[in-house]
Amino acid sequence: MAFTALDGYEAVASLDLLHSDGGFLAFKDLDVEQGWEPVGHKNVNPGPFLMVWTGKNQSTADACPWPWQISEFNLLRFEDQYPAVVPRGAAPDSPVQRGYLMFRSRCLRCHSIDTEGGKIGPDLNAPRNVTTYRSEYMIKEMIKHASTYRHTQMPDHLDLSDSQLDELYEYLRFQKK
Repeated sequence: MAFTALDGYEAVASLDLLHSDGGFLAFKDLDVEQGWEPVGHKNVNPGPFLMVWTGKNQSTADACPWPWQISEFNLLRFEDQYPAVVPRGAAPDSPVQRGYLMFRSRCLRCHSIDTEGGKIGPDLNAPRNVTTYRSEYMIKEMIKHASTYRHTQMPDHLDLSDSQLDELYEYLRFQKK
């Protein structure tokens, strides 16, 4: 399911995830008499719809999207919606494949590959792949500690291990071809 926000942000969640307990689509804030309590660093009204999760392990780090200002819902097959994002030819349990799965669950909401995906952050493969003009070290650092390099909406990803960062980098490098 793709959730599209009023500003063009798009979050994707698997149907398996949406069938699990704990996910709710809010259409009203019962704690506020009129309207909604503002959300995000810009304090925006999250309506008309807001996706919320109540489970202990249902955070964005666990691939549970929390989009607000949802204006559109679309059922889709990921491979059909984002064919350029899929690493064609990568071995099933390779670092490239694991990096892709992580990119798909954590990065695609904001970033795109060949103009397919999120619109908030930069495209990481077009017009040039990020690995052609940024070092491996810098890419991993900017993923893990984004706020130390730029004033950005990109969150820090302090929970990612060195091996997970390696896998993300391998996926990005693979997409260059």
